[in-house]
Amino acid sequence: MRKIVIGLSLPLSGEYEKIGLQIEAALQLFASEINAAGGIELAGERHALELEYRDDRSRRDSTREIYRWLCFERRVDVIFGPYSTALTRVAAAVADEAGMVLINHGGAGDDLYEVDDAADRVSDRSRMIVGVLSPASDYMTGFVRLLATLKFWRKRLAIVAAKTPFARAVAGGAERDCRQRRIWLHGVRLRLKYSTHFDPHHTPDALAAALRRNRINAIISAGSYDHDLAIMKLCGAPAANIPVLTCVAAGVTRDLTDALSQNTDTPVVPAATAAAYRGKVLDLGAVGRDHQVQFALTGNTRRQDGRVIVAATLYETAEQRPVWSQRFDRPANQSSLPCSISAIVAGLRRLCGQSAVDFIDDPRDRLFRVAFAYVEDVPVPTN
Repeated sequence: MRKIVIGLSLPLSGEYEKIGLQIEAALQLFASEINAAGGIELAGERHALELEYRDDRSRRDSTREIYRWLCFERRVDVIFGPYSTALTRVAAAVADEAGMVLINHGGAGDDLYEVDDAADRVSDRSRMIVGVLSPASDYMTGFVRLLATLKFWRKRLAIVAAKTPFARAVAGGAERDCRQRRIWLHGVRLRLKYSTHFDPHHTPDALAAALRRNRINAIISAGSYDHDLAIMKLCGAPAANIPVLTCVAAGVTRDLTDALSQNTDTPVVPAATAAAYRGKVLDLGAVGRDHQVQFALTGNTRRQDGRVIVAATLYETAEQRPVWSQRFDRPANQSSLPCSISAIVAGLRRLCGQSAVDFIDDPRDRLFRVAFAYVEDVPVPTN
């Protein structure tokens, strides 16, 4: 069987390491599923996929070297872009020089797709890019609309953005969405924009004070993984009293849950607590009352013909009403279940924006997880 070689760089170390490792696992799963199914048919012949990637260390100089090697020395068949808008710009310049199409799956900055109105095409710098992501300025559109539908009236929003072009694009798009009349009529007010650089391990007192002074009860965080995690911890502190938070870059990983668990001010329902419900008929109303949560996620797994089938349903505990469900079917290899779990958590976060979530996994009796999402019902302010 012939091979199609896909080349790219991945941030397996440096600033974007955590997300880079996730991308590596996802790409390996992608290639293994395609090859297990017999590869890709082109012109009547079957082709297997082969990944050729190197660590760019989250640096522009390394990214440039890797893509020049992929395009001009290794001569791969297809190139995928790196992670982040900044590194994608570097790879796009090399792709343009080599005359190769760059499949961009990791950079969402709006400027990557700037259009030259006179020529009716993208700018010369990035004419070889094909994007699969929404522009960064549209990332928060769904969240702003969701915020407008929440029960409490005065939604005092803060946008906390890192000082990067990508974060500025996300923040700018959110600000644009907040100006829409229908959003305004539903009580959403942008009260604070904070874009000062800070060490994520030492969240500045000035930010915390600004959040309190403006009585913020909803935050958009646009930055790196560590930046988002710092904002999560800040929102979980009792003094902050910020019930609604959405983050752009925080990866759906066990690292995130563990890090949040170490902050005692952040509510995380542990796996051991959820394990108490294993094998029992669930009274979701009792679950909500016992653990003071508004949503519960239930699910099961089973093996069939060499595959792992994962199903999950999210319930509103008060009315015991299903509000979201998803099914995943993966090859029964070591990486399939974590990827399915990540997809489930991602869907759950998009739906209800909870502060933290934890899972149990017990394949012995097929009731593999009960997860609790913490979503506070904020009373209507009296003033």
